[in-house]
Amino acid sequence: MIQSSEKKAKPSKEVAQAYLQWCKENRSSIAEYCIGIAMVVPTEHLLVLYKPVAALSTRKMYGCPGNVLKNRMNL
Repeated sequence: MIQSSEKKAKPSKEVAQAYLQWCKENRSSIAEYCIGIAMVVPTEHLLVLYKPVAALSTRKMYGCPGNVLKNRMNL
């Protein structure tokens, strides 16, 4: 899922619920085949905010490692 942070854009409640349901239903497959999830944030502020919880929340939701990065060059 790609979510833009421009103008505080958020998916609709229905889309978010469908995504969460899909994640729950497919967690075991994601954990089996995914080597990691990278979340790219546009600002240093968001990096500081999300980095401490990214690894735990990603492992809990998807079953694989996760990290927050400032830009794609850090992938």
